[in-house]
Amino acid sequence: MNIKKLLVSLFLLFNLFSILGQELEEEDLNSRNNAESIISNYLSDKATNKKHIIFSVSEKYFLVLVENIDSYEEIYLSNEEGIVIKRTKFKKPKDLFEKIFNVDNYKKGFINFNSDFFSDGIEISIGSVTYFVMKDELGKRYGESRLCMLIKPNPIDLDIHYYFTKRILEY
Repeated sequence: MNIKKLLVSLFLLFNLFSILGQELEEEDLNSRNNAESIISNYLSDKATNKKHIIFSVSEKYFLVLVENIDSYEEIYLSNEEGIVIKRTKFKKPKDLFEKIFNVDNYKKGFINFNSDFFSDGIEISIGSVTYFVMKDELGKRYGESRLCMLIKPNPIDLDIHYYFTKRILEY
């Protein structure tokens, strides 16, 4: 193998590993672990092996949307003063929820303020820290991010982000 082919192969291999093995910053990992802890401690019977979305604000308020066979279940949890749980069920079909659970609507990889997504800069970034992830039945993550409540540009579809922001504020 000549040196040019070797260098190209190494470059491609390095890029593949950087995509697959993205290291999360400590704060990002903490947000992910807190969200996973909420699911495992309070909602494992509801969310395990099902598509679900977790949206949290300040790691105190969590909104989880679970796709069931014939319905969607929205579960609000607050750990500010003990755990408070409120549940709302929606019958299928519901157009916005179909959009929310479509994996094609999400960017790949974990997005934070240091991500390439913001290579052109951030226009607006205000509010509490949020964490978002959509997980499929096998636990694969889509659209995972740790950003601010209001951010522009937003890696999450604006209709989807607006729904979760509005609902958590209503609770």
